[in-house]
Amino acid sequence: MVEEVLFVAKQNRNLVLFYVVGCLVFAAIGVFLIFRDDIFYKIVGYFTAGFFGVCCLPMWLKCLLFPITNLILQKNGFYFCSNNFSKLIFVEYDNVSEIELLDISQTKTICFNLKDDSKVVKDFNILQKFIARANEKSYGYEFSISLSGTGENIEKVYEMMRALIYEKEGKDAKSF
Repeated sequence: MVEEVLFVAKQNRNLVLFYVVGCLVFAAIGVFLIFRDDIFYKIVGYFTAGFFGVCCLPMWLKCLLFPITNLILQKNGFYFCSNNFSKLIFVEYDNVSEIELLDISQTKTICFNLKDDSKVVKDFNILQKFIARANEKSYGYEFSISLSGTGENIEKVYEMMRALIYEKEGKDAKSF
């Protein structure tokens, strides 16, 4: 049985293309600096070309060729990506214990905790586990979803998620 999809948030390809072009520009500046006579410029050039050309560029090229889906809302639960480079993880609405829209470093983020996180955390890699622990330590919520690179209205998505979560619990979303 295929579940009806209510909402999908994917990375904005134009924004990713902007990041790719930015990485190319900074990598080119780094290469240009490598050929300068001053040792300081050479060192800065190697770091700049290395970081933007070797680290960032392949990552954003992958995102450009294979856009990442950050969030899929369905009637029985949602799929979310804990960071931009991992697989989607499914969470049933009745497993969510609390949810809140927070403003973290000027980025609106949907944060939530689960009643039983063992099903979700078992699929996490080391980076995802570290992020979850850091989120819980800093903000009190183990999981977070940011839609900053998608162009979607996160307030509307948050309200839709709250309504679906509290509908599963038989409660009114406005009472929380």
